[in-house]
Amino acid sequence: MKNALIIVSAFCLLVACHPHSASYHYNKGQDLMLQRQYKPAAKELSKAIAKNVKGNQAHLDRAYCYYPLKAYDKATADLAYLKEQGETSFQYYSLKSLVELDQKQYQAAINTLSEGLRAYPDNHFLWGTYGYTQIENNNLEEGYKALQHCLKLDSTYYIAYNSLGWYHYQKKDYIKAEEMVKKSLEIDPTNSYAYRNLGFILKATGDAAGACRAWKRAEYLGFSTDYDNEVKDMLGANCGS
Repeated sequence: MKNALIIVSAFCLLVACHPHSASYHYNKGQDLMLQRQYKPAAKELSKAIAKNVKGNQAHLDRAYCYYPLKAYDKATADLAYLKEQGETSFQYYSLKSLVELDQKQYQAAINTLSEGLRAYPDNHFLWGTYGYTQIENNNLEEGYKALQHCLKLDSTYYIAYNSLGWYHYQKKDYIKAEEMVKKSLEIDPTNSYAYRNLGFILKATGDAAGACRAWKRAEYLGFSTDYDNEVKDMLGANCGS
């Protein structure tokens, strides 16, 4: 019996590692996704999906890859498929809202997050995204309240502090804005988006040199790769070569 189990296990391992197997493509896609090689990751996940493996998770992973590639139509198609399949994970609500937010579909994102929060009322990530989306939709006080609630759930959530910094920036309270963004950077000094925000805040206070340092740090940390060319544009317009 023991030998039989060893033979079966070895067979299963060979099948999973075979370069034409569905599991091989799925696992390779996940590895590439973790390396942030989103385009080849999406191709491998597509091969896995074509072989009908991993169901909803493969579609969710592929949509996640499409998001930083700005392939919004493809991400939305995967998310629509997931909705048809009854997907209700908080990852689904989070990703769907981010795709909508990136396209400035603020009300759609708010609706998605509201639905997600009904299912996951104690999820600090959803509250943080909800707060930021409300701020981007010019509902500043609603966003502020959501971010405060987010930090009650998790006082170390650095993204919420960064978003609070952006709230205070919109209110032209630059001292408080800088304080919140720097608090975010204390928790996660690799947060390129916080350096992006810090650049705008320091520029508004007249600290042009500080703003340039912040944007250069954002660029170094990969902002222009992960988001868009905004930081490069600000560097070019304000900081010379």
